[in-house]
Amino acid sequence: MRYSIDSTLGEILSRPGMEEYLPYFYSAENLACFPKEYAQEPLALSRFRGRTPWSADLCEAAEQLVDAANMILDIQKGKRRCVVPGTGADWFPEGMGSDDRAQEEVFLVTPRIPKKAAEKKPALLICPGGGYEFVSFANEGNPVAQRAARRGYLPFILRYSTAPARFPKPQVDLVEAIVYIRRHAAQYGVDPDRIGLVGFSAAGHLIASTMCLYAHLAMGISEDAALHPPKAIALGYPVITFAKGVTHEGSFQALTGGQEHLRSKLSVENMLSEEPFPQAYVFACEDDELVPPENAKILKRELDRRGIPCTLRLFPTGGHGCGLGYATSAFSWSGEMLDFFDRALAGGGRP
Repeated sequence: MRYSIDSTLGEILSRPGMEEYLPYFYSAENLACFPKEYAQEPLALSRFRGRTPWSADLCEAAEQLVDAANMILDIQKGKRRCVVPGTGADWFPEGMGSDDRAQEEVFLVTPRIPKKAAEKKPALLICPGGGYEFVSFANEGNPVAQRAARRGYLPFILRYSTAPARFPKPQVDLVEAIVYIRRHAAQYGVDPDRIGLVGFSAAGHLIASTMCLYAHLAMGISEDAALHPPKAIALGYPVITFAKGVTHEGSFQALTGGQEHLRSKLSVENMLSEEPFPQAYVFACEDDELVPPENAKILKRELDRRGIPCTLRLFPTGGHGCGLGYATSAFSWSGEMLDFFDRALAGGGRP
């Protein structure tokens, strides 16, 4: 059984365990937008039945709900795993009545587990954004993972620590996820030398800052992993600097608790050193009013200065949090990103 846009909200919510998992993969705010009186009608009718707080129809929200429900089905049926990266133990939701507890959980959703040995494929570890306050699985996790899988990549999605957790806990979570993928590469059919990272918004800062600290953070977890950092990253509308007037202030506050002595220290442009930094594909939208596109430009400028390959794409429209951006001028970014990874991860080395 698979859910589709012709399924009903009632059918999805009646699945045993679904209501326990959903807060981690789909926001309660979005779920509340669906009118209860239409719970037994196909979700395909949602565009006519209600609107989101941001004045859009519910069509995209309904599609994201279906994606989340099908991912949960896969986990429940053992077709993919949901694991705690640091231990490798299976992760299960424990009863909760809201999104609150979801912010405290750290887990890694794996690709579908192959039934038999297959040719090794490259993996992408996807980190959705959320201002270090939540993790936007529905918009920047599941859809991006499906896009990558159709292209032949094995997608993993990380739910990392968010506030009240502070630096460096999210960065450690990311390193543990990378180490987990490398250690269990054979189980999932991953080529351990071809792992790329994809991050959005605050998770752009998460990935970039972790790459600056990678050798130090990884050494305490796995000496082998410390010697083999990811070779390529892709960042969408990323937070890069914490400089006032240019940053997303909420991300700084959530990651540091407002500790001003960390503002300069944790700005990526000040963290870059002689340590290896992966080549990058970066995109941002000129009409982004939440995270100024100047952040992406700062990273491009600093990487160019150090001779590190960096492709920067600036799109006229798309705003912030556009995900795959199909209805905006940024619609081409995901194809460009996958082309970039095709080159960057070819043969496990730099192009």
